[in-house]
Amino acid sequence: MTEPNRSGEPDAGSALDVVAKSSAWQGFLSGASVIATSLLLEIVSKLLESWVGESQVLSSLSYWLSRIAALVVLAAAGYVLWRRLAAVRDRARAERRLRLMAELIPPGPRTELGDETEPVAPQVDSSLDGNMVAAILRDLPFRRYEAAALYEMVTAVLAARRRVPDLERPRQERATAAVLDELRAAGVLDFGRQDRRVLVRVPEIPAPDTVRVSLEWEAALPALLRHHADRATRWAAALDSPSLASGARRWFEQEQTYLRELIIRTAEHRADFGPSDDTTAAPRAVLDAAVPELVRIAEALDLWSARDDHPDANTPVFRAISELTSPGRYPVEHELARIRSGRVPHRSEISWLHPYKAALVARADIHRALALASGRATRRRSRAAAWLLERAWRRLPRKDVAGEVAALIDLGLVYVREGRLEAARERLDAARSLADSGRDPAGAAHAIESLGVLWWARGERRRALRSWQRALGRYHDLDHHRGVARCLQHLGSAMVVAPEYGGQLLPEAFDADEVRAQAAGWLAEAERLRGHSLDHATPACLATHYRDRARAALPERPLPAEIDRWPVSAPADRHA
Repeated sequence: MTEPNRSGEPDAGSALDVVAKSSAWQGFLSGASVIATSLLLEIVSKLLESWVGESQVLSSLSYWLSRIAALVVLAAAGYVLWRRLAAVRDRARAERRLRLMAELIPPGPRTELGDETEPVAPQVDSSLDGNMVAAILRDLPFRRYEAAALYEMVTAVLAARRRVPDLERPRQERATAAVLDELRAAGVLDFGRQDRRVLVRVPEIPAPDTVRVSLEWEAALPALLRHHADRATRWAAALDSPSLASGARRWFEQEQTYLRELIIRTAEHRADFGPSDDTTAAPRAVLDAAVPELVRIAEALDLWSARDDHPDANTPVFRAISELTSPGRYPVEHELARIRSGRVPHRSEISWLHPYKAALVARADIHRALALASGRATRRRSRAAAWLLERAWRRLPRKDVAGEVAALIDLGLVYVREGRLEAARERLDAARSLADSGRDPAGAAHAIESLGVLWWARGERRRALRSWQRALGRYHDLDHHRGVARCLQHLGSAMVVAPEYGGQLLPEAFDADEVRAQAAGWLAEAERLRGHSLDHATPACLATHYRDRARAALPERPLPAEIDRWPVSAPADRHA
């Protein structure tokens, strides 16, 4: 295993390595280079043919030079074809994102109605005996159902027997809407908040053992989870759409608790749905069909938590996923869930021949590196974190643009803390170049924000302020509250310590006291966006620290509790 570089300087080849993983072929296989190389080889081959006469050695050399020229042309053609296919894949990916976001209707701001109470246990009503749909609702581990998800689940239950040939069909085909109306009329379901239906009454018969061996039971849970997985996946894609980002944020704020509840309760009752711990046993169809949908929901929640800056909120979710996925049946899902829940395996049990092996090892390296970087800062820990992040970036697949961008940004910030500013700039420039393709708008904003930290460390304060202005504008477009909060903290703290640069951020000329007062308002807004009160006393909170410094500089002036004037927008150009 290669050890991390022990010297204080960047590796000699780092500037070349960071450009792109495949850039070594780009110059060689460019059109002019290919033509020149092929012509040169062919000319040398012909000259040798005219000079060699009967020489066996030179004749053989001439023969192979001609073949090498042909191979160069074929390699160039293959590279061009590969690039064309990559462009087609990118267009297909963009079209898929558009389809995912089509017909999404953003929810409005949430009306505060107080905390929703947990539904009480439903009453047993013997008049409902024999109602299979009500019995399935009774045995599922949920008490609240979204109306649209309930409709799809009941549709799947009613169609379960029709999909299996040679089974006795129901005597009377019933429509889903009619069945739901009957359930409401019989008092099985009641109306809850936000298009929810609450389970109120249940039958005693059929018994749970009878229900759990039925075809209807096997169809119910996968259909319910598939609806929520589709919705969560589409709204997760909308987080990076300027036109839908606000709606996506509100949707996740309203639905995240319910989605986590779906996963956790399914795991708690997994014995009702799936296999035992014996990984050699064939799984029951219901859990086998449900696990992929649960993983999709967890992936969407992971994307949202990264945006909301609360990754620990999903720790119980990924622990539940790791319990639902046995290492023998779902090795990739199980290991990835363990990594995301903070239980990084000492070594991966997946073979290097597996296509996802490198990506999983990279994720584990990133987790270990961030744990090192977040602890007590020492030179040894920083070196180890940088080495792990560099290795993780090289192992991540090229299609994982967001993963590559995040790894490069983390690596750049580690280098900034070490004082290796040139190495940090190379990584952050590479991160911005990757993200600016449009496939990771939030990553592009984060790269520009991080470049601002670099410029400030280099003493280029105007350039740092300009970077934070531009990042603030991009975060605003994405309704990225945490990103906006960070940029306001950067700009506010900068104005507290260097108010002479206030003319770059405020539309009118102010004196130093007014600049500090405006900066205090930006810091207050940063705290509000994080959900903090202005009077909280957290030593590690930089916004509070710099508000205290502004208060000390303005002892006779009350500090604003909100923004009076936002920082002026920066002109858009390519260089931050």
